[in-house]
Amino acid sequence: RSSLLRVHEERILIDGAAAGWSIRTSTRNGKFAVLYRAPTGIRWCQLHIARKRVKAPVASALAAEKREILLRMKEAKAEANSEKPPPHLVQACEIIGGAAEGWIVRGKINMQGTISYTLRRPHGLRWETRGEAYMNLDAAVVEGLDKERIAMGQSLREMLARKTGVVAPEAEQEQDTEQDQEQDGDQEQDQDREQDQEQEQEQDGDQEQE
Repeated sequence: RSSLLRVHEERILIDGAAAGWSIRTSTRNGKFAVLYRAPTGIRWCQLHIARKRVKAPVASALAAEKREILLRMKEAKAEANSEKPPPHLVQACEIIGGAAEGWIVRGKINMQGTISYTLRRPHGLRWETRGEAYMNLDAAVVEGLDKERIAMGQSLREMLARKTGVVAPEAEQEQDTEQDQEQDGDQEQDQDREQDQEQEQEQDGDQEQE
């Protein structure tokens, strides 16, 4: 069976009880390992094997080196994860004029440039897909919603390009499904309630701030 070995780091300890020992970090078939080689040795071995061949101070020094390596890897992984872009970017906008006044259009673009839209009616409490929201609507309202949707799509593509360097195609790749709506769930309803509370607090002004 083939075995793919990737060596990440190899160094020799130059001081302390384990001076002269070599340490190597590697990945074999996706499994990470820290290996050791004695100063005059030719074979690499794992820590539990190396401990059997050395005195306690050397074993302790080798174990400390391994802990330091694993700690550095953990910190590097946490830093890399913190820099990852979110799975999607979201914008929402309430229309303040025209036949579609009061409607809220929300757009979501993923890292592949696919955009999905949901809409909320004036004074509505739930988000709807376009297919659901457009049913039996006046043409003027649909026109107003489409105008906002197209502008939002362009804004989302520009935002994606700034944050990730991904340039989404001008022709929209749209995903407008009930599944996308259901995935929002109670979490986004809670967010909406929080936004409503914030708006009420802003309207109260100085009285709420006190």
